[in-house]
Amino acid sequence: MLSGGAVIWLGVVGVLLHSALFNRRRLAEKSASRIILWGGVVFPSVTLCVLLAYALWLMPGLRPFAQAGAAGLRIEITGRQFWWEVVYRPAQGPPVASANEVRLPVGERVEFTLKSADVIHSFWIPPLGGKMDMIPGRTNRLSLMATKPGIFRGPCAEYCGTSHALMAFSAVAMEPEAFRS
Repeated sequence: MLSGGAVIWLGVVGVLLHSALFNRRRLAEKSASRIILWGGVVFPSVTLCVLLAYALWLMPGLRPFAQAGAAGLRIEITGRQFWWEVVYRPAQGPPVASANEVRLPVGERVEFTLKSADVIHSFWIPPLGGKMDMIPGRTNRLSLMATKPGIFRGPCAEYCGTSHALMAFSAVAMEPEAFRS
């Protein structure tokens, strides 16, 4: 993004300097409609086409996020004032319940089912990205994958009442072998 912005900025500054230093007489002779056509129609159209092409080029890399249904581990998170209810729903075996701690295997996609029992909450694990609001009566899904082991703090990112500042959980990303044992 920074390099794209730098290229556009250099292009604009270059055209400005060229016009100011070398084309004083020619610029005065050009009609206003021609300047408007190029500056207001052609340049934005070309810029938007380039940005669209760049976005389409990035899309295959985002495909794993769209394949959330392929996740082997499903974790159901219910936000409650002022704690988190965590229920692991593995593909095989009975569900396991916990509170205020989420454990997930490194390198494996995990699908979170997010619910709220009372007010609006927001589930967020900053190092893993992915922040999603939890609205009462609605179920949201979020797919995340930890890339390195560690313990991360997950705050509630939506003001939910007087003890909101204390509503946090620990996300423990661990090696798959340690997670399974």
